[in-house]
Amino acid sequence: KQGAEAEKKAKIEKLITEGNTAFGKNDLATAKSKFEEILTIEAGNTIATAKLKEINAKLNAAKGQAEKDAQFEALKKEGMSLATAKKYNEAKIKLQQAVDMKPDAAISQKLKEIDDILKAEQAKSSAEENYKRIMSEASTLESSKNYDGAIAKYKEALTLKPTEVLPKTKIAELEKLKKERVPDYFLTTK
Repeated sequence: KQGAEAEKKAKIEKLITEGNTAFGKNDLATAKSKFEEILTIEAGNTIATAKLKEINAKLNAAKGQAEKDAQFEALKKEGMSLATAKKYNEAKIKLQQAVDMKPDAAISQKLKEIDDILKAEQAKSSAEENYKRIMSEASTLESSKNYDGAIAKYKEALTLKPTEVLPKTKIAELEKLKKERVPDYFLTTK
């Protein structure tokens, strides 16, 4: 996991360098694509977001109003379509570009909805990781015959996923094993 994070960070840094180089050469199309790629890797990257605003402002200054309006509508339509297709990071990029061109209540509302969805997905992913970790800990305790500890962990797992069958089954099995188990003091010999 740390290797993947380091690789992701290195890729983002490389794209920032390439984007800045292209921007310095006034190759706005290349610079824009580099910073957009960063946002597909890490939604909400502040450097890429700020640089895209700057690039879009520069591009918009060079265009006529009719062309700007057509571009705005195209970005809005594409962003809304991507949101409908549940491609939230890509949709957010397009919608943010459109709203950077001119304020739009529908786009602002859709961006808020997308942010809420992305936060919920992140929370769900985090809860899933916690559940798997707790289940693994319970299994380890069970293997070492620490039934009380394992039962406690399985109960903790149930607080995260109350409808899961496996923790309930494991608790019942371990309670039965505890009742059938010969206490250690009967096993000691003198």
